[in-house]
Amino acid sequence: MNKLMLLLLLVSFNSTSYAMESIKNRQDDMISSLLLQQVQQNISVENSVNALIKRFPEKAEVILKFAIDNYPTEFKQIITGTIHAEPALAATVVALVLHANIASCSDVVKLAIDIEPAYANEIIQAAYHNSNDKIQDIVTVAVRVEPFISDSLISNAENEKTMLNIFMGIVKAIPDRVVDIVKTTLRLFPDESSKVIEKAVNSSHQQFDTEIVNAAVSIGVNKNTAIAAAVKGGAKEDEFAKL
Repeated sequence: MNKLMLLLLLVSFNSTSYAMESIKNRQDDMISSLLLQQVQQNISVENSVNALIKRFPEKAEVILKFAIDNYPTEFKQIITGTIHAEPALAATVVALVLHANIASCSDVVKLAIDIEPAYANEIIQAAYHNSNDKIQDIVTVAVRVEPFISDSLISNAENEKTMLNIFMGIVKAIPDRVVDIVKTTLRLFPDESSKVIEKAVNSSHQQFDTEIVNAAVSIGVNKNTAIAAAVKGGAKEDEFAKL
């Protein structure tokens, strides 16, 4: 008897699972058909994606995958429509577009950051994990679009190595602000002062060498330590003779 009941339960469970999966598939097909119909009616891909995500937010990934598969050349419209519909999907749409290999990482990051800089950290991480671009290069692209995100990127660095790569990417993007970037970074990562100073000097114009050292000292770095790091980064020791 117990075996019979167990068998009946298993059959019932499998039937329910099959039915639920069938319903899900029909819903996905319906949403895909809606997108196709809208575009055929001369509604732009951007507006179609936007409207469907607002109407079916729980099906956002289905909508995006279908749009990417069927309209790969319209990736800019797909990204724009998605982020305008739901900014929190910025990283998702970046990841899916890059995973489909239909656009360059720099083009995707530029567009996504320009539309929604508040999700810069998530966009950069999605780009890094779904492309072959280096984190430093992705950061440079992002900061050139919106320089004010630089402090947030530094503060959200996961570890020393990531921080240094992000730091160098920011300096490359906005070299004239290297001194302010050094100050911000040293306040957040005081134990990495020598490496930060070395990288700052190595990555910027000679005219900033003294200012970088002075900035480090003002934050609390020992003057001799700061000078030694600057020299290691390529500065000449006699530049600091009057400090």
